[in-house]
Amino acid sequence: MPNFRVTSIGLNVRTSPSAVTEMNLFPPALRKGQIVEQLQISPDGNWFYVCIDGEGSQDRQGWVSANFLEPSQLPPAPPQTKPAWYSIAEREARSNIWTIAGPAANQQILEYLATTTNLSPEQQANDETPWCSAFVNWCLSEAGYVGTNNAMARSWWRWSGGERLEVPRFGCIAVFKRFVNGTDQGFGHVGFFVSRSSDELTLLGGNQGGAVNKSRYPVLSNAYELIGYIDPKPVHL
Repeated sequence: MPNFRVTSIGLNVRTSPSAVTEMNLFPPALRKGQIVEQLQISPDGNWFYVCIDGEGSQDRQGWVSANFLEPSQLPPAPPQTKPAWYSIAEREARSNIWTIAGPAANQQILEYLATTTNLSPEQQANDETPWCSAFVNWCLSEAGYVGTNNAMARSWWRWSGGERLEVPRFGCIAVFKRFVNGTDQGFGHVGFFVSRSSDELTLLGGNQGGAVNKSRYPVLSNAYELIGYIDPKPVHL
């Protein structure tokens, strides 16, 4: 069945296709950007009966106004051939790379940080410096690409070496805003796209809980907001 994205700040879920019926079956109301699956359409076409969670037996279902939904494509299954940079990131994940608290430093993380040019020498010598963007830069460099050379995660959304995508490809770069105390101070997070559920992405990336691993991030929350996807343009090695 087709998937749709919520376009309003909050969308009520109702017991039947009418604005006068009981609403907010599953409070709070649906979030803007949340993905739902259409199961039925009311005779007048104004209401969709949707599956909210997409988690099998845990699905929640109800009627929502079609006026506040837009078509949403979920990504296809991963291809058989992985991008070179993704395979490099997987190798690093298998190597158990972790930030070391205190004065000691993980030399591999310092190697990631060395791919950036906007950090001070002190920051490049400290493995507790945020390094998600440095990790993406390092993986692309190892695969023969030129990244942003910037430690700021949101630098990837301005990257001239990438192509912005409407629908993510397996292994592409997902760029997020990261809020501090509920405000946007220019911070972010970046990693390689693995998969997407109704309202979360799974990323393979660095500095995810202080390590290289696969972790899930909400598409939209008080802490994160997905900006979009960008894929490296082909290069001739």
